[in-house]
Amino acid sequence: MNTKQIVGIGNGEAQQRFMCETKRFLEEWPLLQRVIEQVFLNRTIHPPSEEVWARVKDLPDDAPEVLAIEDKYRTDLMVYTLGRIAVDDFSELVVLAGNGYGIGALKILRGMYERIVTTAYSAQTPEASRAFADSFWTHRLKLWKRLSALDPTIEERATPEVVDTVKSEGKKAEERKKMSVCKYCGQIRTQDAWTPLDLASMAKIAGKYLEDLYALCYLDPTSHMHATGAGMTARMEHMGDSWLYKMDTTAEGQIALHLGHTLLVFNLGIQNDYFDLGLEDVLQARFDAVKSVWQSAPESLG
Repeated sequence: MNTKQIVGIGNGEAQQRFMCETKRFLEEWPLLQRVIEQVFLNRTIHPPSEEVWARVKDLPDDAPEVLAIEDKYRTDLMVYTLGRIAVDDFSELVVLAGNGYGIGALKILRGMYERIVTTAYSAQTPEASRAFADSFWTHRLKLWKRLSALDPTIEERATPEVVDTVKSEGKKAEERKKMSVCKYCGQIRTQDAWTPLDLASMAKIAGKYLEDLYALCYLDPTSHMHATGAGMTARMEHMGDSWLYKMDTTAEGQIALHLGHTLLVFNLGIQNDYFDLGLEDVLQARFDAVKSVWQSAPESLG
């Protein structure tokens, strides 16, 4: 029996086509990576110093000065970490687009956009970090309840400390998530998401540039994340009186790469402004390169 040995993973034909079609971007990519290293590598987010805490040691935990210190530290972590994850998102996007999986690249683009919008929004509204931090515990509690329902013995195998922490912190986080009392029915209003704002509203606060990208970077790619009519139709081609599955999504990959490149540079700008890194001149060159690499606005996905 003749079997072909696998010597690599990916679509070699799509890779070659990608290399030819994105020459300008591939020339820019090494320059962009150097700036990414300047922004993200060898940096540590430190907690507030003892001197900072000493200034508020006599104040209650809910004093505005205490909350401001906690908000700043959490926001520092959010801005840096979400921004760093977005860099990995873009690398994943490039791999998918480079192998002909354009729709997959758009799926990654959606998450990348959401993270960058959240980064920019939290940088402007540090108090939002409280609910974002609580979302960790509400997620853990929800997951724990579901796993416990499937396997009641899971609690016996976990340490009491773990069980108590998940339940107590999750319960406290859920209580804090209760926003207000409805003036009409008197019932407590709650929300499932960590913020009462939808992403479009957050993007509007984050800035016009991100707001303008909402449709292409989030709204349309969302249709490919779930079982939707729009997502299904995008994978079909009408040939005569028949429908065929659309194999080639190279065009979608090019759109995702263009938009992802744009978002990535914007992400670097957010980091520079928030942490005062002093890289304005370096970043301006990369902003200018986005225009020269693509030389056109992103197309509609139709």
